[in-house]
Amino acid sequence: MATIYWSAGASGSASVGGNWVGGSAPGSGDVAYFNSGNSNQNCDWDIASTFGSIYVNSDYTGTIDLSEAMTMTHASQGPVFGNTLSTINTHDYDVTWTYLPGAYYFTPAGTINWGDTNLTVNGAINAGGAGTMNIGA
Repeated sequence: MATIYWSAGASGSASVGGNWVGGSAPGSGDVAYFNSGNSNQNCDWDIASTFGSIYVNSDYTGTIDLSEAMTMTHASQGPVFGNTLSTINTHDYDVTWTYLPGAYYFTPAGTINWGDTNLTVNGAINAGGAGTMNIGA
């Protein structure tokens, strides 16, 4: 398990190793990390395999567009979209979050455009904060 930082020099695909620090896309157990210190470029999330989790830091202002279903399983960190100015578009792809210890707390501060898809979570989600979640967008 590792933290893999998005470092694309231009908008690009998540599956391309060159868009990540270290030259490899996130894999099983890895955390995909987005911050402005490495790149504010947009990401086309086209990784179909299960990975660990996603962390969108507060300074990341890019857009993450799903073009595959997103499946995350992690033992120590659930996905974090809180305190960010970014936009995440699910484009009708399912998202499954499995946080092995139990509940996950989700506080969006950016914009999440949730299409007509399934969100599957083990435990609980507390949605709140200053963000916007558009259901069916």
